[in-house]
Amino acid sequence: MVINDWISVSPDKGCGEKTVTIKLGKNETGYSRVYQIPVYFDDGSVKYITVNQPACGVTPGSYCATTISVSKSSFTFPLSGGTETFTITANGDWEFSSCSANGISLSPCSGTTGTTTITLTVQSGTTTDLSINALCPSDSRVISTGLIQIKIKDVTPSPICDDALVWGTYKGKSWYNDRKIT
Repeated sequence: MVINDWISVSPDKGCGEKTVTIKLGKNETGYSRVYQIPVYFDDGSVKYITVNQPACGVTPGSYCATTISVSKSSFTFPLSGGTETFTITANGDWEFSSCSANGISLSPCSGTTGTTTITLTVQSGTTTDLSINALCPSDSRVISTGLIQIKIKDVTPSPICDDALVWGTYKGKSWYNDRKIT
C-alpha cells in the first residue's frame, strides 16, 4: 500500500505475527522529513512507527538550504583590485561552487542556517569575470545559479593631451585652439 509519494508499506494488513516492509523513496527535497505510520490492533488501540528520513546524502540533523539570499549579488572592481563584504542568509547548509579562482577569493567558503558575512577579495591585475553558484555541500546539487556576479573593469582614466585640437564656430566666426580663423 502506498501511503504517500515517498512511503509504501507491504503487506498493508494481516493477523498474528507478521514482517512488515517499509520502502522509502529517495529524498531529494534538500531537507529532512518525518512521517508516522499508524498500526491498528484488534483491541482498537493504535501504535505509530515514526520514520525519519534525512535529505539524500545529508548527515541526520543537517540539511541543504532550500532558500538562499544575498545582501548584494553583483560587484564591479577596478584592475587594481579591492575587497568588499556582503551577507548570505540561508535556511540550511550551503557552499560556493568556487572559493578561489583567477585572483578572486571568497571567505568563508560555506555556511549553515542563518546569516553569514562573506569577504570578497579581488587581487590587483585580475582581468577575468566570474559567476559563482551556491551548492548543497553533501551532494554538490546547485541551490542557486549565478548567486554572485563579479565583473572586472578598467576604470583607469584616459590622459588628456595638452595639445588637443579644439575648433568650432561662434557668431558665424570659425575658431581653432583659441585662435580666430579668418
